[in-house]
Amino acid sequence: MYLIADAGSTKCDWVLFDHSQSIYFKTKGINPSTQDQNTIKKSILELREQLAFNPHKIFFYGAGCSSPSAINIITTILTQSFLSSDIYIYTDLLGTARALCDGKPGIVAILGTGSHAAFCDGHKIIHQLPSLGYLLGDEGSGNYLGKSI
Repeated sequence: MYLIADAGSTKCDWVLFDHSQSIYFKTKGINPSTQDQNTIKKSILELREQLAFNPHKIFFYGAGCSSPSAINIITTILTQSFLSSDIYIYTDLLGTARALCDGKPGIVAILGTGSHAAFCDGHKIIHQLPSLGYLLGDEGSGNYLGKSI
């Protein structure tokens, strides 16, 4: 069994799957750049309570997971909750690129609580402009649009 997370600041979508089935879960958002560790642990505990066993591998694609310290926070919390799972942490932008580009070069964008865009070669991000975050200069984000209304 594999577990994949698509984590944003507002919500996190999870899918647990193997060759014969897929099970979907939702938790509150997870972002190590804007949330404290206790908040993140509560979201992971919410998920953990829904699972009867540990997945073999966990692939976590998350907002705020670009720095080594953020990756360490998520890795530590997931390792404590899923003792025997192999854990891989990536940015939400890379998850978007892998899902949409299907191994081919392309431009991808995220429009959620925050927004971000990049060029990928189909497997990794090649070029991106720095995101100013959803509170400063992120005029395409859901946060900005909501405040405008």
